[in-house]
Amino acid sequence: MKVYDVAGNSSQTEFWVRRGPVKETVTTPYNYLLPYDEENLIKTEDLRLYLPKGTLYENLYFRYHSSKEKSEGLYSAVHHLHQAQVPIHRYFDLAIQPHDLPDSLRSKAYIAFCGKDGSIQNCGGEWENGRLKTRVRSLGNYCILVDEKAPRIQATAFQRNMKGFSRMSFKVTDDIPTARNVEEFTFRATVDGQWILFKHDGKKDLLTHYFDGRIGPGQHELRLVVRDSRGNEKIYQRNFAR
Repeated sequence: MKVYDVAGNSSQTEFWVRRGPVKETVTTPYNYLLPYDEENLIKTEDLRLYLPKGTLYENLYFRYHSSKEKSEGLYSAVHHLHQAQVPIHRYFDLAIQPHDLPDSLRSKAYIAFCGKDGSIQNCGGEWENGRLKTRVRSLGNYCILVDEKAPRIQATAFQRNMKGFSRMSFKVTDDIPTARNVEEFTFRATVDGQWILFKHDGKKDLLTHYFDGRIGPGQHELRLVVRDSRGNEKIYQRNFAR
């Protein structure tokens, strides 16, 4: 290497430079590039995925594959949509093609989010063009399952003699938790055939009726009907005195 100063004087030297090991750039394989500022549509034989503009926070090198499992009660391939840890800004559409689903179970089918710990979440679903379709707000693993079990109703403040009580309440639970945008269950309560008001406390899973004088003294019949998102119904019917 030779250098000069402003007067034209020069100086020269030689030296050796050793290059260190070259780090190779590792590229993660992906199937689709999804721009964050555009709407994105992915269609396969078994899957339809539609992400409206603004669903993503940044461009996503999206990885997708499906796997066929023979677990009992599983009625589709398991669709692996990238990673659940990727933040999503809004709900997007997901539709899955069923496999070997009997007609008798179509009304009981739902799209399930499958957690890594083996947990299941009911994401609902309605039939459209032969596929089960719903809206979700997380990437991850999805498939079609069925729910044939009715909710459970447990009396927490109810007995045959309700004289002197200010309220009656019941705990309602289900085996499969639902996503936020899926109605957990619906209910209707009557006393002697007349509708009465129950309040739902979702945090405690409680249905509570506060006596307000409309149910007079004497013997009465309570009928409480609870129906989950797949139409499974549980009926609690008892007599009580006021």
